[in-house]
Amino acid sequence: MNDLLNHYKDMANKRWRLYIGDSDFIALRHICTGYHMCMADNAIPDNGSFQKFESFVFDKLNTFEGTLSIWKEILEHTQSDEEAFNLFFSLVEEFCEKN
Repeated sequence: MNDLLNHYKDMANKRWRLYIGDSDFIALRHICTGYHMCMADNAIPDNGSFQKFESFVFDKLNTFEGTLSIWKEILEHTQSDEEAFNLFFSLVEEFCEKN
């Protein structure tokens, strides 16, 4: 799966501070959301992997799709911004291993 999720995975494993700065979950959310908005605004094809990842996150967190965004759900399931940041990347890693 050579797409955005692999870039997130690489970002987590390499130099994410170069892209984001500190381990700031809200900044990560804005980067990811902005990227997806840019793709949609410019009619860049999406292979649907992020939607599959979102479904995976909802399943892993035992929540229903559509109730909140994955970003809000991750925040609801963690105690701090840093914990949410780490959970996001661990979910990306697990999803990429299974797909």
